[in-house]
Amino acid sequence: MVKYPNAASGIKKVFLAKIIGVIGVPLAFIPGIGALLLMTCTVAATIFNVWGILEASKDHNGYQTALVFTVADLIFSIVDTFIDNTAISSVLSFAGNVMNIAVLYYICKSTGDLLRDVKNYGLANKGDHVWNVNKTCLIVMAVCLVVAFIPILNILAAFTTLVVLVVTIYASVVYLIYLYQSGQYLSLNTNF
Repeated sequence: MVKYPNAASGIKKVFLAKIIGVIGVPLAFIPGIGALLLMTCTVAATIFNVWGILEASKDHNGYQTALVFTVADLIFSIVDTFIDNTAISSVLSFAGNVMNIAVLYYICKSTGDLLRDVKNYGLANKGDHVWNVNKTCLIVMAVCLVVAFIPILNILAAFTTLVVLVVTIYASVVYLIYLYQSGQYLSLNTNF
């Protein structure tokens, strides 16, 4: 019998949500139906993400916190859709990014706790790495947003932002690998 069946299944759904989200991006460029395909992928990814986190929360309380931040991010995104004010939209977007990083933290931490419980310290440490890289990127991006308003330093901020974007892509790939491997490992690990 699998020790953490809900977490294993939930993490697999979160992984699937991330993959669906990635697939939606190139589909958006299909003339005529791209916007509809992107919207369909976004809705499907959101459903799988919430469903997966909700399911995983049956095995660890940290996923419940991740679910709260996920719902808050969803609310910020919906409100941002209807706001015409650029300043408010920027604040909501940044708040959504903070919610996303909080979700990532709680998913990595909760999954790491379960992995440590079943003695897979290497994979648990990969989750810590994913969290630390994303946290660092968010902090650097926040500093770049502030520095962007200072003449001459704004050039450095722009260059740094490009570097952070590349590192963020790397972190996203490592996060996908972590979710996949964690879901697989937890679904194979038993109580025996």
